[in-house]
Amino acid sequence: MKRILSALAFSAAAALAGSAQAQRVAIPESGRVRITATGHPRVVGDVTRLTADTVTIRGRDSLVALPRDQVRLVEVPDGRRRYLGTGLAAGFGIGAVIGGTLGALCHDDCPEGTVALTTFLGGAGGMILGAGIGAMITGDIWRDADAPRDAATVTVAPERRGVRLAVRLPSP
Repeated sequence: MKRILSALAFSAAAALAGSAQAQRVAIPESGRVRITATGHPRVVGDVTRLTADTVTIRGRDSLVALPRDQVRLVEVPDGRRRYLGTGLAAGFGIGAVIGGTLGALCHDDCPEGTVALTTFLGGAGGMILGAGIGAMITGDIWRDADAPRDAATVTVAPERRGVRLAVRLPSP
């Protein structure tokens, strides 16, 4: 019985904290934002209208009006990033698998060490190609709108299939 009451108390406290958080979220009056709201997919766009009870965002295709009491997280862009490292790692892995497979296909007709050599060369070639592709792909770096630029932040936001946790440390 004690466990049930503790679980109910914890659930009530979490619900109250969630509703209190929704009232504290600051929304900029203009500019690009990424908003996470209860019952809505994440919205990225420019704030076009802000009232006491609604925020209107112009996304890629349409205007989206969100009730302010359902807004859980507001993020603003804080620079851009490239995916060079991700492309490099993915390219190496894919290239090594392809190179190793090709080397294994000729194991009877090829000299000893061919599998290792083709795996290495495939990985190296894939790494170069992947790094090039990753360098061309860019994305926004997002930070909590409430946090100052030079502060360390920890953001917890509900997702469709769980919770997203982001930790950001200031640049030196």
